[in-house]
Amino acid sequence: MSDTAAYLLFSLGSLQAAFALSEVREVLPRPALSQPPGMPSLLAGLVQIGREPLPVMDLAKLLELPSLPDTIDQHLIYLRRPAMLCLVDRVLEIAKLPLPSAVPAGQTFNDTVIGLVEHNQQQYAVLGAKHLLLAAESARIRDFQQIQERRLQQLESGSS
Repeated sequence: MSDTAAYLLFSLGSLQAAFALSEVREVLPRPALSQPPGMPSLLAGLVQIGREPLPVMDLAKLLELPSLPDTIDQHLIYLRRPAMLCLVDRVLEIAKLPLPSAVPAGQTFNDTVIGLVEHNQQQYAVLGAKHLLLAAESARIRDFQQIQERRLQQLESGSS
């Protein structure tokens, strides 16, 4: 068993954070986001990837950090499961680091921070992708996403 793992390190305002690289599908530059009416407040918007509109999570809002100003330097982190995109200030690097020190259960809301790692004399909060959203939040976003998919299908088929 290895004592290290690969992490995607990123900044989110003053917070230095990481996802295990195994949870990340890809990193994308920040595109223009659509913001349809009725969008759940935790979303920064939607982005079309292929034929599917995917939710872009406002990670700063979710973690109750100050809102991020829109900049061309921002990135989207496309997570594998749950399949969603997270808006961050900037992806910094991929680093192979020691396994994180555990954060006791119940110390962070919904156990979002699953550990802490040190890199270049900075501490990074390791976020657990499956802990980002509450079940009710996931359901609301899924419902909203289905509504958007139906609207796109209607547009493509020419029906109303």
